[in-house]
Amino acid sequence: MKTNLLIRNIDPDLLAALAKRAGQHGRSVEEEHLQILRQALQRPPRPDPQHFIAQARALRAALPSIVFNADDIDDAKRAGQK
Repeated sequence: MKTNLLIRNIDPDLLAALAKRAGQHGRSVEEEHLQILRQALQRPPRPDPQHFIAQARALRAALPSIVFNADDIDDAKRAGQK
């Protein structure tokens, strides 16, 4: 069942930007608004940053510990310039 959605107190600049975008897409303001809502609600949820941190820590723990000193870094730079 379809229904209506009323949005009150829209900033005039926001409405103008919506109207401009609608015109660029050949849609009415209402259809553009619906399209924006559809796209926003169909996006997958943002991943939890803690998940990425845990993955990075696990990867770092699995790699051998290598310490570079300034001479090592300078040598690598020179080798890359050849």
